[in-house]
Amino acid sequence: MFSVLGPLRVIDAGGVEVTPRGEQQRRALAMLAAHCPSPVSVDSLEELLWGGPPPSPNALQALVSKLRKVIEPARIDHDQRGYTLAGEFTTDVAEFQRLVVAGDHAAAEQLVRGEPLADLA
Repeated sequence: MFSVLGPLRVIDAGGVEVTPRGEQQRRALAMLAAHCPSPVSVDSLEELLWGGPPPSPNALQALVSKLRKVIEPARIDHDQRGYTLAGEFTTDVAEFQRLVVAGDHAAAEQLVRGEPLADLA
């Protein structure tokens, strides 16, 4: 579960929180989750993380590699369009939308833990 309706939280299939500690990893993951299922371009990620080109040619690949180890069973796919968050997972945004459509506004409101991505200025 990826929770963005408040500070970023990642909960694995066993219910254990596995939120990445590094701010750049959290920022990249938040961007991927926010755009899911659409890809995020390499340029967009580099701009978010470094304000332009990364400090080394493989910096983004190294960061994504670390994220991939944390977020299973979700995965991060890469193709010519960019990086995409994919696989088996849920997001609190999708659950919020489902509950609102079903008319269960009280349950939807319980998913909101504060300002979206409050820990990522």
